[in-house]
Amino acid sequence: MNERQLNFGAKIRFFRKTQNISQEQLAKIVGVSCGYISNLENGKINPTLSTITKLSTAVGAPISALTNNDNLSNLKNLKFSPKFEILFEEIRSVGKFAKESFVKNDIIYFKEKTNKSDIVTDIDLILENRLIRIIRKHFPELIIKSEESYNEKLLHVSNTSNIAIIDPLDGTANFFANIPYFCISLFIDSEKDGKCGVIYDPITDVLLIGNPKKIEIRQNGEEYIIYANDVSCKKNFINDVTCAIISDYNTPSTVTEPFIEYLYSEGIKRVVSLWSPSHDYMNLMMNKYDCIISFSKPNFSEAAGLFFVEISKNNSLNIVSKDLLNKRYYLSISTRNSYTKSIVNLVKNYKTSCEKNKL
Repeated sequence: MNERQLNFGAKIRFFRKTQNISQEQLAKIVGVSCGYISNLENGKINPTLSTITKLSTAVGAPISALTNNDNLSNLKNLKFSPKFEILFEEIRSVGKFAKESFVKNDIIYFKEKTNKSDIVTDIDLILENRLIRIIRKHFPELIIKSEESYNEKLLHVSNTSNIAIIDPLDGTANFFANIPYFCISLFIDSEKDGKCGVIYDPITDVLLIGNPKKIEIRQNGEEYIIYANDVSCKKNFINDVTCAIISDYNTPSTVTEPFIEYLYSEGIKRVVSLWSPSHDYMNLMMNKYDCIISFSKPNFSEAAGLFFVEISKNNSLNIVSKDLLNKRYYLSISTRNSYTKSIVNLVKNYKTSCEKNKL
């Protein structure tokens, strides 16, 4: 018996109990005796590679997590459950494929959806299929709604449960044009495992993850906690604000462009519209943006981002209704707390040129 065997056995026991599997059940799945599992967990057996592979599948843990040098105390100190930690790594793996495809310009197929700007590529579909398989493996009870395969409108996201909402490539138009501003976005609401948001940027390896108790940013092996108090926010003047505008493909430029001009005229420092809502919300969480104003209805690209705003103590979400060019829009305004009042009032006071002419 050696320390490596003891460490491996302890990990098997840890992941087995996490999955609520008994020794008898694990033995049956792997095809060994119950005594073998007992000896394995007590560090008395050195399993073959074939057995390790079967054990990895049975307890829902990657082989690397079972065989690396990390000790059991590191696993017990995980900030998220092992199931979610495994999910994060598998999303990173999917993102690696997206990055490689982007660098190689691997797109073979694309088609228009609602118009020439709204497209789907073969890479979208490959990423979507991989993400769906991953979610079904770890969360078989969830109803999966993914942008490319779910044909209905996404409504009332906050009132759903046992659901996974995926945007496999948020920023497809950017990806297609070889602009490195796109993300993988996932929101999970499980009655069994709780809520979790994931936004991953494959280009910079920035992973934004969170649940109602904590939000983290991970990059290149480093972890950064997003603190409960907005201590990093020292700016509080409107002319310091960087604002992102989100609009779907059905929102005409005759609505958004005058609004952007209005924001500049009122002193907003910088307004961006970069066609990847998930990335915009990531930048808000990282304090790179100060507010996001969205003209879109609830959609796949914003499900995870809005969840982060909801659970963050640094940010606020407000809804303002505006009648613009004979259509009612419900603008969602996500802001850092110090700007909430001024930005919301700014949006409420906005009047189109037609409204001004009537005065």
